Amino acid sequence: MPAPKDPWSLEQPHRPEPDPAWQESWYFNFFDLSAGICGLCRIGYRPAAGRADGLFLAAVDGRPAVLYPAIGRRISSSGVRVSDARNLAAGSLAFSCKEALASWELSLHTRQVDAKMSFTPFTPAYFYPPPSAGEGKSAAHDHYEQAGRVSGGLRVGRTVRQINGMGQRDHSWGPRNWAGVGSWTWISAQFPSGWAFNLWSVGESPEPILRGFVGNAVENRDLAQASVKWDHDPAGRGAVGAKISLDTGNEVRNLRFSPLVRWPLYKDGAIIVETFGTFSVNGETGVGVTEYLYRAPRGPLSYLPHVPGMTKTALMSF
Repeated sequence: MPAPKDPWSLEQPHRPEPDPAWQESWYFNFFDLSAGICGLCRIGYRPAAGRADGLFLAAVDGRPAVLYPAIGRRISSSGVRVSDARNLAAGSLAFSCKEALASWELSLHTRQVDAKMSFTPFTPAYFYPPPSAGEGKSAAHDHYEQAGRVSGGLRVGRTVRQINGMGQRDHSWGPRNWAGVGSWTWISAQFPSGWAFNLWSVGESPEPILRGFVGNAVENRDLAQASVKWDHDPAGRGAVGAKISLDTGNEVRNLRFSPLVRWPLYKDGAIIVETFGTFSVNGETGVGVTEYLYRAPRGPLSYLPHVPGMTKTALMSF
């Protein structure tokens, strides 16, 4: 999908298709290792159902601290705005595009939480090619990513932290079948020297569909090949790290991922495990997220992370 001549047409909500699974999503993650802050937020809408979803989650000092779900809000209700990228909202969560493909502001204001952050990309937008007819159920036909810098602040109760870190944004639209794709691994990471990568592996076959890029301020290079080898805890409590290889055809980078915070979510028959951590390569340490999605083998309540006041509805909020 090439960038349009009018970037605003890309950022704005798109015309829905008849498919009842069609939805549109604006997503951001953020990470400041020195401040002990990491998290993500998302606003999405499902026109066939007449509903909008909002999600904000954050960890402080390695522990889950914030989970704000505004799930299944009627598009016609107050506090929901999904018609203009300059003024998106789901409940108390709001996004505002200040300059297409160049600047966003994010905010959440509740009794216990105040968050205000700015996102400024340092890579060009990377446009994923649409899935082919043979790739089965999709996670959205149209999809682009940008790595960037995140600045602002977060208050949780009496804890106040300033944020000066990095993150990734994602805008996608099209039919979204969370459990229908079988599984995916999505990884994004950013580095202090000004480069980033994004890797997306989709499907359950021995050779899953793999796409992504390595980017900097000048350009994004497609991944020619990549691999992820997970290190598993012998006690069966999940991955404790990974070795990642990225090959653009001109250069190979071998990285080591070390997890810091793991947060499982549930959505429409799928478990989505968000893991924030560090990525090390050639003496440089970056930050980012690994996201592993798979079909839920049992009910969602067994996956509840330990967050005071969390409910089944909150777990299903992604």
